[in-house]
Amino acid sequence: MKKFILLLFGAGTLSLQAQVGINTEDPKATLDVKGNVIVGETSFTDSGYSVVVRDNSTGELKVVGNAGQNNSAPINLITFKLQNVAGDWVQNYYTGIDPNKFTVVVTEARFYTEGKTVELSPGTGREVRYNPEHVYATIKQNQWTLHADFLGGTSKSGNGTWEITCLVINNSLIKVLPDEPSNFGGRSSFNGRTPRGL
Repeated sequence: MKKFILLLFGAGTLSLQAQVGINTEDPKATLDVKGNVIVGETSFTDSGYSVVVRDNSTGELKVVGNAGQNNSAPINLITFKLQNVAGDWVQNYYTGIDPNKFTVVVTEARFYTEGKTVELSPGTGREVRYNPEHVYATIKQNQWTLHADFLGGTSKSGNGTWEITCLVINNSLIKVLPDEPSNFGGRSSFNGRTPRGL
């Protein structure tokens, strides 16, 4: 009996060190499955786990937002608090976020001055009375960059603070679709079609 147990142990050790193929005689990884995989019910968790995605070119499973990316989650929420800006104008705020790894989406923004009511006035020589909030993210100097302004106006209350909330999404979760042009023909409404790729 002892010899039999030892033999099984040795065989188990050998199989763990080899490449195992299911529905393939030529496995390319430690475990290579050709076909669908079904996973039964498991316990729910809200932290301490990573998201696994499939590389469509190789079929390899990879962990999203872990090694080499400061242990970030696949989708991150952050609020940038930009204080004492020039009036209401943020020409460039360089976030340091790598556009090759992440996409930044502005979801919310607000401007205020400490203890004062925010008043806007037209810029020098301008007749503009309506100053729309203009907040967006672009790629400049190989990093995501935030811009914020009330177009055509300036803060009468002195320098203020912008709070800009953004989603920072791991690019492995994003599929870039082709542009979807629509000619309104001078109308104000248009019935579009479902974008290609969805």
